[in-house]
Amino acid sequence: MTTPAVAPLSVTDVPPVPTGTDPSPDIVACVEMWRAAHLDLLGHLDLTESPGTLAAGLAQQEYEAKQLLLAREGDRVVGSCLLRRPRRESTEVARGGMSVLPGADPSVVLRALWEAARPALVADGRTTVQLWSMSRAVRPHAPDVLVPGTGVGAVEHDGYAATLLDLGFVLEQVERHSQLEVDEGLERAAGLEHEVLRHADGYDVVSWAGPAPDSLAAGLAAACSRMSTDVPMGALEVDEEAWDVDRLRYVESTLAARGMLRVTTVALEGRTGEVAAYSCLDHHPGLPEVAWQEDTLVLAEHRGHRLGTLVKIANLRALREHAAGVLRVHTWNAGENAWMLRINEALGFREASAEAAWQLTGLH
Repeated sequence: MTTPAVAPLSVTDVPPVPTGTDPSPDIVACVEMWRAAHLDLLGHLDLTESPGTLAAGLAQQEYEAKQLLLAREGDRVVGSCLLRRPRRESTEVARGGMSVLPGADPSVVLRALWEAARPALVADGRTTVQLWSMSRAVRPHAPDVLVPGTGVGAVEHDGYAATLLDLGFVLEQVERHSQLEVDEGLERAAGLEHEVLRHADGYDVVSWAGPAPDSLAAGLAAACSRMSTDVPMGALEVDEEAWDVDRLRYVESTLAARGMLRVTTVALEGRTGEVAAYSCLDHHPGLPEVAWQEDTLVLAEHRGHRLGTLVKIANLRALREHAAGVLRVHTWNAGENAWMLRINEALGFREASAEAAWQLTGLH
């Protein structure tokens, strides 16, 4: 049962705290609200960061300006809005998400957050806003669902979705959130490896934990640039990101500041040494049983050699080597990315929930 939040709500801006200092009470309260939302939707806390990691992430603003807003009913936090405004590319776009405490009225909370966030977006020249939100996994032909512009996947047509639609957002894409039991994945990898290696002849695999080796940093940075253009994005407005070694090292430093361990595998073309594919897994010791799949990309000109499966298998093994306690891996893939979904299913990933990508254009 939904208990409507009292309107008007108070909405406050949460200032970043300096790196290395304790999270503010507002940041702690925000994470507690996120935990309640995740438990309600997912039944676990695998995807919730700690106050410390959130605080450290907010403090890192060189490539993105970040703003966190909290909506309160009295002293109780009932919603949050976290927005990122890119500084180097996509400078007319803001990206992020809004969360609502279970039991609060999403219409009241989301409207209050949006009205508070909107003036700064307009003043900064952001004409497009993209938001991501979690949903239970639903079938496209089930009652009371929304299908995105891509025609693939679906999310619940609940109060949250209805409010975003009313505010002018369009459901552009749905990602499938999947979960892997690592032991099963390693078992399946052993059965897949022989055929994969046969197709990937002429490519070498290198794995590491932490910052990239100097000899591979430039090649990995160049591949990261392609992540913004070579994966399915539906109608979401995305500019190609310009990556160099400085940007790669900055991201690595932000991961370290948040206490994260990144495990990376690249496939190198034997003839040229070019990075042809890469895959990253992130892990935080505060959640010892969990890792999150970040980028996996095979450059378009190297596809057809099973390199996606190759780097995922190698990286799963590297994860077991460097973070032996991890039992589960979570990943997200566009519903229309059938190629990557087939790889994940072969390794044992199973659908867990959905992620909606919303877009509003023409903001002024």
